[in-house]
Amino acid sequence: MGWNLFRHLGFRHPFGACRGLPRISGPRSVDRASSIPICSPRLPPGPHPNAVSSTTDTTEETLVIKKQWFAALAVSAVAVSTVALVLFNGGAVAGQTAAPQQVEYGPEGQPVAFPHNVHAGSEEGQFQIECMYCHFSAERSNAAGIPPVASCMGCHSIVRGDGSEEIAKVVGFWERREPIPWNRIYKVADHVQFPHLRHIAAGVECATCHGPVEQMGVIQQVQQPLYMGWCLTCHLEMGASRDCTVCHY
Repeated sequence: MGWNLFRHLGFRHPFGACRGLPRISGPRSVDRASSIPICSPRLPPGPHPNAVSSTTDTTEETLVIKKQWFAALAVSAVAVSTVALVLFNGGAVAGQTAAPQQVEYGPEGQPVAFPHNVHAGSEEGQFQIECMYCHFSAERSNAAGIPPVASCMGCHSIVRGDGSEEIAKVVGFWERREPIPWNRIYKVADHVQFPHLRHIAAGVECATCHGPVEQMGVIQQVQQPLYMGWCLTCHLEMGASRDCTVCHY
């Protein structure tokens, strides 16, 4: 702990009286009663007129400084002990990992059979929810992202679907504060970059790459051939760049 912190708290340096004074040539005298250097030239022989009061003031000042330093050491000890206790408890909590929740995947290969057509479709009884409502990061990030359970519960805290088993699964994830472990369907090769925000800004519709999602139930497989030639054909038709570094970087 640096001296600047103690000075900020109002503590005085034991030799603070010597700071800021012009350097005086010649040896300095020492007050043997307090063992603190006195920043003055050696006095001539003989009693000093203020010798008694000076010694008394210096002794009292020394006691005050010692008390301040003892208080500072006590505060430091308490702070160090608190930090050590917090680190110890944090390590103990981290070591107590909860058992993972067993997730059952249905025949569609997903923990929840999410019907895109019911949510995004335009037929009677369907809700015509925009893609960006759930995949809100598509227009501002490289990845479209997966909506958190909180987004699902924004609707399903009210819409319970007359005892739907799938909605009950979503509520269960919400109550346990667990993310839904979806299985990823759409994925390009690791050496390819597909920035969603650039395609959205260029006016590319979601269905161009993902197909008519609003007509699909639970998506089980990719509906488009995500090959390089397929992407280049689209770039040629749209007049987009075909430079290698556009997708490979």
